[in-house]
Amino acid sequence: MVCLDRLGNLGGITLSDREVDARPFQQAFKDADERVQRELDAFVQRNGMTEVVKVRGDLDAAIDAYKGHDDALTREIMVMKSSRESRQRQAYLDRFSIRRANISGIGPAKTATLISFGIETAADVTRSAVLRVPGFGDVTTGKLVAWRRGHEVRFRYDRTPNAQDVADERALRGRFAADRAKLESAIRNGLGTLRNAKSRLNALLTKAKSDRALTDALAARAQAEQDLIELGVSVPASTVALTVTPPPRPAPQPPRTPRVNTPAQPRVTATSANPTCSRCGAPMVRRTARRGRNAGGQFWGCSRYPHCKGTRNI
Repeated sequence: MVCLDRLGNLGGITLSDREVDARPFQQAFKDADERVQRELDAFVQRNGMTEVVKVRGDLDAAIDAYKGHDDALTREIMVMKSSRESRQRQAYLDRFSIRRANISGIGPAKTATLISFGIETAADVTRSAVLRVPGFGDVTTGKLVAWRRGHEVRFRYDRTPNAQDVADERALRGRFAADRAKLESAIRNGLGTLRNAKSRLNALLTKAKSDRALTDALAARAQAEQDLIELGVSVPASTVALTVTPPPRPAPQPPRTPRVNTPAQPRVTATSANPTCSRCGAPMVRRTARRGRNAGGQFWGCSRYPHCKGTRNI
């Protein structure tokens, strides 16, 4: 034990007229704490309690999530309501198709290129998005942005919830209700598992007191803590927890796709690898759903939209 008399006992904690560097002692405590964690993990595994400990950890997480479930739903609804104006604006701008726009210098070829890059309506037009399209510089990009702004200034926000707002909130509440049911099921199952393992858990503490490797690690940490106390230095917080560290998972391998002989598909600028529409045979483009319960998700949509409304899951 590091005692004051061994450090000179010179009124302050000094040694040879120099202050003691506490960092090595704090590091010694951290190393001892990590050793306790390793020995605790090994002890749990030796006694066949790994699965029970994992269930306990999952149960604690489920209970925490359940307690915060209602608050999380309230926050999501507030965010949805606060973004109503933005969603209405997007829906309004989505009515103005690039195909029907009359913009100087942007003919059919450039229009097709824009659509192939997912810019189909005024809602899709942003300066950064257009500048990523080959052949569009500052001048043509400025014309597109001005075209969008021309429509945007005529937008008027309606504060009254519309049918889409009601549907979106209903979908959100439905998703949270499903999540709540899953949490309730997980809590019931976890409690049942722990009740069945109660006698084994009670015996675990007795076994821990007689486990040499674990008790040695605890003694070493206690010694390191006492050294810091005698030095008058703050003791770092312990990070030991009764948890289960899952083994590393192998990196996922992409599925092997069988080769299939298919007839040649028409070539499309920048999207020749995209699928074709099952309705009209035109190339499809990747799109993002803006409304409904799939909002934010991506799908394949026909490049001839709105004349053709064919879609395909990605």
